[in-house]
Amino acid sequence: MAGGERRLAPGRGFLLLCIWMLQLSSHAPTEAESTTSAVTVATTSSSVTTSTAIASTTNMSANGTEQKNLTCYSFHCSGERCYEEKQHANSTVMCPPQSQCELYRHNYTSYNAQCSSTCASANSSERCVTNSTTSAGKCILECCNSSQCLQLNATAYGDVRPRTTPAPTTTTSKPPAKNGKVCTAFSCEGDGCFKGQKPAAQCTVGYDFCEMKKTGTSYTAGCSKACQTASPVCTRATTTTCYQECCQAAAQTSCLKLDGNVHFNGAGQVALAPLLKLLVCGVGLAVHYSLCAFLQS
Repeated sequence: MAGGERRLAPGRGFLLLCIWMLQLSSHAPTEAESTTSAVTVATTSSSVTTSTAIASTTNMSANGTEQKNLTCYSFHCSGERCYEEKQHANSTVMCPPQSQCELYRHNYTSYNAQCSSTCASANSSERCVTNSTTSAGKCILECCNSSQCLQLNATAYGDVRPRTTPAPTTTTSKPPAKNGKVCTAFSCEGDGCFKGQKPAAQCTVGYDFCEMKKTGTSYTAGCSKACQTASPVCTRATTTTCYQECCQAAAQTSCLKLDGNVHFNGAGQVALAPLLKLLVCGVGLAVHYSLCAFLQS
């Protein structure tokens, strides 16, 4: 009886075995779980590797773009077409990525050579020359995209200051001074047209004579500067320009007679009638002396 009391009941032993197996299963992962974890880790590791490779390619492309920088002229100058001066030939600067070289005109005496990120996209109104039309205000003379590509040449740009028409100037000239003498002044056509002409003109300083010229059948009269040396005197046979009258001008009335006869007597020459008188006197004296000499002999 005692020996039979120490043995466990079959139902109780089976229950203890089940509890022990459950405890073991809570601490040890199954083979399926281990396999699944391994696959997950491998997949995660592969994803990380692929992402890293893609990121590295993008960086290399970015680095390639950054290395493409331009060297552009960089200066400000004052004076007409001053950018052509040799002193600016070595004034350069390294521009940021995606820049262009630009020459900008503020006015005809102020210019900037510089880096620009906008000149390539500028509209036509911002450029100095568009369709052969030249702007006179602020504008872009040149925009280019290679190192030191600006031409810096006024002829190539057509950068010439527009010509302005000067305002007309009005000058008032004083009338010539008068000398107080008068002459009959007219022009007419036809034989005898001078008769009865009365219009008079005041002579200016230096015109001290009155004259009437004849050309064919035309007559012109007025003040004269030097008719004392004029020739020829008019005759019936004269067909070229000749002097019908010439006399010393007077202060109140014209000395021209306008009677159709030749009068050439008051212009620094001795009148014809006095010359004839002197000639007759000379001949008379010669005859007188000859007669006296003959009688005395």
